[in-house]
Amino acid sequence: MRFTRLLLAALVIPASVFLSGCSNEADRIVGNQRLLRGPDGLGTTQLLAPAIDRDTHVTPGTANFSSTLLVGRSPTFEARTFFKFLRFSLPDTNRPGFVPGDVLFELTESRLRRTPLDLDLDFGLTDASVTDSTLLAWPGPGMGTQLGSITFDFTGRLRISLGPGSFTQFKQWALDPSSVPGFLLRAPLSQGIAGFAAGTARFRVPYSWNNAGTTVFDTVNTNLAFDLYLHPPFSPAPTGADTALVLGGGFESSLAVRAPIPAIPPGASVNQLRLVLAVTDSFPGVDGSILTDAGDTSRVAVSLAIYRITGAWTEGVTSEAETPHDLVPSALLLNVSVVPGDTLSVPLPTFLARGWAENPASNQGVLISVRSANINPGIVVGSRESSRPPILRVSTTSPPPGRF
Repeated sequence: MRFTRLLLAALVIPASVFLSGCSNEADRIVGNQRLLRGPDGLGTTQLLAPAIDRDTHVTPGTANFSSTLLVGRSPTFEARTFFKFLRFSLPDTNRPGFVPGDVLFELTESRLRRTPLDLDLDFGLTDASVTDSTLLAWPGPGMGTQLGSITFDFTGRLRISLGPGSFTQFKQWALDPSSVPGFLLRAPLSQGIAGFAAGTARFRVPYSWNNAGTTVFDTVNTNLAFDLYLHPPFSPAPTGADTALVLGGGFESSLAVRAPIPAIPPGASVNQLRLVLAVTDSFPGVDGSILTDAGDTSRVAVSLAIYRITGAWTEGVTSEAETPHDLVPSALLLNVSVVPGDTLSVPLPTFLARGWAENPASNQGVLISVRSANINPGIVVGSRESSRPPILRVSTTSPPPGRF
């Protein structure tokens, strides 16, 4: 009995070793048979190009809440910045020997420096009370009492003095902040565009006082509640039959595009979903330039954010509010450099194709926006009514016939 068991083990072990050594080869053979089964081998790949049935460009409106505040005027653009303060901080006026200085309005310059030096700017109270930033649109509140002006030379922080005796007025603001409508910074002449950092505006009250025979100099700062800049609406407004569509530029124009998606066979993979745009022209920045970071004036560099449109829209819309879309982009395309005559290839997330194919009613297309559009040039692309319309490419591969 013991001999029989040993003999059986001796026979089984070499057989198992032999089989394990050939397992990879066996799997390879079986796998190849699965892949090669059927006349189509790995499956059929199709590249489809459904016709675009809706496209237009839209803008977010005339109020801009970005990180850069624009102020100034050019032949094609104007920007006015609005500031709102909910309270005003005063120094301790009971200190011995207290002497206030002129109240200062200060604002930090941004990285945008595309305008000539010596830009004239006016600063003043507005003539209408604005309690909520969402109430503002072009042309905004008019300029009321002018508090000061400056010829800004782009050397450091913008600083406008409110002049002698301004501390008395500032105290009145502090006692009744609701009486202060807001403040406007604008350029009286068409000299160019200046950029400032949002959130940096403040009132600065310098003063001195006597501390045991020593004059002490100090300041108190008042920070703002909100700021934004206003600009005119895009002109001419899109009609839905435009042959040229603007993407980017100072008006922050976005492109809305929609095309039907054909049915995707069960089990098929989506290899590609891509929108191809024909670049027909460049759209100048707010200061008239099309200068890229590389210094090549023939090229425009853009970074794109792609959003899924979630609600119905028509080609007659003019505002982003009329093209409801996801708050978070589905994809980004960074630092693409194009020149008129190029094609701009925009990859879209492939999961969109499958969802649209399974539920055609959910297919409202995509909204393509240029990141930091307000401080960069834009591009012009052909519409579906033009000789170089957008093209949507959909590539799918069917499953291998006979797959287990």
